[in-house]
Amino acid sequence: MTKKPGRLNRKETTMALNKAIFAGFCTAPSTDKKKETNDKTLRKVIVSHVVGYQQEGTHRLRYVLEPQGEAMFHQFGVSYEEFEAGPGNYTTAIVEWPDGRVESVVAEHVRFVPHKSEPRLA
Repeated sequence: MTKKPGRLNRKETTMALNKAIFAGFCTAPSTDKKKETNDKTLRKVIVSHVVGYQQEGTHRLRYVLEPQGEAMFHQFGVSYEEFEAGPGNYTTAIVEWPDGRVESVVAEHVRFVPHKSEPRLA
């Protein structure tokens, strides 16, 4: 069987992808450019957490989101949870608290604080 020009077989494709991934994730940052990760480039977010309240007259819990505090958003990430049928992936937000702690929070628990220059939408 002859190979068509410009086409890669599975092994060549895998090697090319691995090489691209390695090159993209393993290159050292340039020393002449300072990477800015200060408050000007990061956005403020309000992080909430789930709290369960017992409903009056019943033994049931009612779950609500309560604001936990303000943090700085770095980027979105991915996490997973194991189930009987296999893993379930979900999106997370990587945030930094004012005391320097970094936490991966479920994306639904993060609300971006609009900049003062941004118009508020109803």
